[in-house]
Amino acid sequence: MEAEIRPLSEFDYFAPDSLPSVLKLIKAHGEKALVLAGGTDLIVWMKKRIASPTAIVDINRIPDLSFIEVRDDHLHIGALTRLNVIKESSLIQQKAPLLAEAIGFLASHPIRNRATIGGNLCSASPAADTAPPLLALKASVILESPEGKRTVALSDFFTGPGQTKRRHDEVLRELKIPCREGRSAFLKLGRRKGFTLSIASAAAFAVIR
Repeated sequence: MEAEIRPLSEFDYFAPDSLPSVLKLIKAHGEKALVLAGGTDLIVWMKKRIASPTAIVDINRIPDLSFIEVRDDHLHIGALTRLNVIKESSLIQQKAPLLAEAIGFLASHPIRNRATIGGNLCSASPAADTAPPLLALKASVILESPEGKRTVALSDFFTGPGQTKRRHDEVLRELKIPCREGRSAFLKLGRRKGFTLSIASAAAFAVIR
């Protein structure tokens, strides 16, 4: 007997070109509206029926969400910045080499070309390789909603596997990392050598005085 193939649920698709438009859409459509960044997790969730959105808001047409820069003694990274861009950035390698090192262990080159730092954090997977280095570096995330912006320490952002403090009407706009001199290390344990999901990973950062 052939396996039953169930069609994907119908949903509305939007591709706005500004963040205010994104915020209006996700507020209007409520909790069943999901944001599409890299899509490396969302598409899988939809195929497995883990997620069944009534609306998808694609943020890939918003260039203001992709950047790497230093402001006020903090390294700022836009949520839409691709992981390979972060890994190869000379600014990241200078100011946060621990993050670049960890991303080098994450998935394959094609996946890193698509995946974004914001999506990786919002998925809140226990196997996300960007979380340990960012926690060690005392990173914070900046969330924006129609009511304004708020900053949340990454150590408070995660509330459980697949769960964060991001409200359904908020978008992760960027993350910031204090610029500090120090020594760092990243270790990952997987089921096999090469590209694989983490069973466990650990990161450490120490300021040498």
